[in-house]
Amino acid sequence: MKEIKYRAWIPKLGQMEYGIALNNLGQHSMQGDDAIVMQYTGLHDSNVAQEYFGDIIEDDDGVRYVIEDGDSAVLFKNIKTGVISFFWHLMKPHRIIGNIYENKELLGEK
Repeated sequence: MKEIKYRAWIPKLGQMEYGIALNNLGQHSMQGDDAIVMQYTGLHDSNVAQEYFGDIIEDDDGVRYVIEDGDSAVLFKNIKTGVISFFWHLMKPHRIIGNIYENKELLGEK
């Protein structure tokens, strides 16, 4: 059974908080004025780090993906092409290199 964990990006503080408890565990992510909450996917990278929605990962070929919530599946969106893959398509070794809130530069945004 998948472990249910959350983390939250706190914009006012500019930091990520882990171990967030929610009253409504059915939601994968939600936005509010004070926090943006993301759920642990149940997946790990090649270094056994826990992957959360919003993480940016890179495979051994240098291809970067954002982990997105597909409601019934974890999706990997190629940052360069926008192509969506399911987790079973991403069998290559990969590692978390950041997340969409703390590391926007990894998305190619200014």
